[in-house]
Amino acid sequence: EIPDHLFQQKQKPHGAESKIVSKWNQSDTVYVARDGFKRYWETLEEVWRYQVMMISGGKCYLEHTFSFFPENKKRSDLTGLIIGCNYGKDTSQTAIIRSNIFKELTVIDIADDLLVRQKALTDELEFGHMMNFECLDLNKESLPKKDGYDFIHAWGTIHHIERLEGLFAEINDALHPNGIFSMREYIGPSYLQFTDQTVDLVNRILSTIPDHLKMDEHGRIKNASWRPTRDEIITDDPSEAVRSDQILSVAEKYLNVLACKM
Repeated sequence: EIPDHLFQQKQKPHGAESKIVSKWNQSDTVYVARDGFKRYWETLEEVWRYQVMMISGGKCYLEHTFSFFPENKKRSDLTGLIIGCNYGKDTSQTAIIRSNIFKELTVIDIADDLLVRQKALTDELEFGHMMNFECLDLNKESLPKKDGYDFIHAWGTIHHIERLEGLFAEINDALHPNGIFSMREYIGPSYLQFTDQTVDLVNRILSTIPDHLKMDEHGRIKNASWRPTRDEIITDDPSEAVRSDQILSVAEKYLNVLACKM
């Protein structure tokens, strides 16, 4: 049975953890302003289409991913786990439920308020009976294993995890036989410490873009990009890209790689 109560009281986060929770509880408005202005580049349709083209050759992203299931695997009544919650009616978790091959989907995230709001929205969409939402800090807590999962999916969340070895070992243990783990991740320099060459390339590209395409919602034009210091990144979000450049090498120690697109 899927429980009616999806959260239980736990010790309130404090210090760096509290800062992370506070930031990601507001992630929907960090990415997209309340008036609909898209603040973050990955929210642009053009970027999404390009990413899908690079990942799946233009095919449906989920169909491409599910094609890696063995031919004899039953494509119904599957159980799934989503690492990282997105807010909205059209998100990765709602797309997976709409595929009609899952009977149950569990979504985990560190952001407690975001989970509560997404659960309410999911209930409005009448998917609530098929979805569980659990608040977990994967830098401190283990994956909810339960009876295992046919599909585990992470979208832009693993680069916030420092205990990579523990997490990938838990993912491997939590998958059913012939189960699949899929992630789409930032795997560049940790703490976003890009090289001078990369920053120079970005600025040269930026100089070719018309002003109206690099203007924020306040009318300010972005004419230059720069590399924030490691301390600046940690001050904003201590988990940002904490071990991002080690994600693939650690994952390969615990999981068999079926495909990798970069």
